[in-house]
Amino acid sequence: MARPERLREIASEVRRCTACSLSKTGYKLPGMGDVESGVMVIGLAPSKYSCRAGRHYHTAKGLSASGALLESLLVRHMGRGLEGVYVTDLVKCPFRRGERHPARTELSECLQHLYRELELVRPRVIVALGVEASRFFSGGFTSMRRGHGSILRRLDGSVVLTTYHPTYAVRRRKRREMDEDLGRLASLRKLRSP
Repeated sequence: MARPERLREIASEVRRCTACSLSKTGYKLPGMGDVESGVMVIGLAPSKYSCRAGRHYHTAKGLSASGALLESLLVRHMGRGLEGVYVTDLVKCPFRRGERHPARTELSECLQHLYRELELVRPRVIVALGVEASRFFSGGFTSMRRGHGSILRRLDGSVVLTTYHPTYAVRRRKRREMDEDLGRLASLRKLRSP
């Protein structure tokens, strides 16, 4: 089975998933985008608005504020926007932000989908948005303030670039820092062939 077909199969499994309590929200958003770009962008979880729109960092009216920031920075530093990279999340269902983070069991149920996406997409560069996504790749990662812009090398030869989540960057005025972090994308994409 070809790579796009296998990713569609994962997307179908995500939409049917009932493995944890987060699935009861009724909203799910699988990963999507250009599997040939060599870049995978990973956040914590989609918003319910993105799930309704069926696209990451979108609302019914188009790009969200965080999506507009991420889109503009990707275009500036790579020459391609959200449609030109593969975008996914650690958790495929939204949860109520500010109330709690996904439980360890909820996260572990969802990670099976992410592991398969990583195996199929085989990105050269992974952009980890926020502390949770960064911590997934480095258990010792504790603070975005000190760790944003870090480069983590994976055993498969790919690299992880840690940066602020665009929602946080918009709310806390960290756009400049996120811009500097993503400014490293062009050089990182040349490090290894997919």
